[in-house]
Amino acid sequence: DPTPIRAFHASFEDHVTDKNRADPEFYGERGPHHAMLARCCLDVMKKYLDRDNICGLAPHEDYSKVGDLADRRKKHIPLVLEYACRYWSYHLKEATVSGSVLSNASELRSALDTFTSTLLLRWIDILAVTGNLDKCVPMLSAVRKTLSVCVLLLLPRQSLSTMI
Repeated sequence: DPTPIRAFHASFEDHVTDKNRADPEFYGERGPHHAMLARCCLDVMKKYLDRDNICGLAPHEDYSKVGDLADRRKKHIPLVLEYACRYWSYHLKEATVSGSVLSNASELRSALDTFTSTLLLRWIDILAVTGNLDKCVPMLSAVRKTLSVCVLLLLPRQSLSTMI
């Protein structure tokens, strides 16, 4: 069953992520988990965004007029890739906003360098095909803002902040 697991009660997440409330066996810090998810999303994009025009659409084609776009999307864009393209920036922001120390900051920085240098246009294409192109600029703006305040990821800061 590919349906994600969701908590039935809003306080469940608070309960397991609050050190004062959670049983030590079940406690989990949000920041490191979001950092891991951000890195996993970037890894998924690196794996699946291995070519331009993943759905084989004609250049300069209006996606709203492609009759079989839903079929092409289903065939060429796995759900894991769609999730990764849509939520990597959220996980990155949450990893740094939580104030946690990112234990794999250099790995995450390397994945971000790969994203900005080789995957950016392919990512934008996925957003367009999946109907999420309107989220592109806000996501990049949020990432830029996040990285501008994250000292661990931005030493030296010049390459990433000027690329995004």
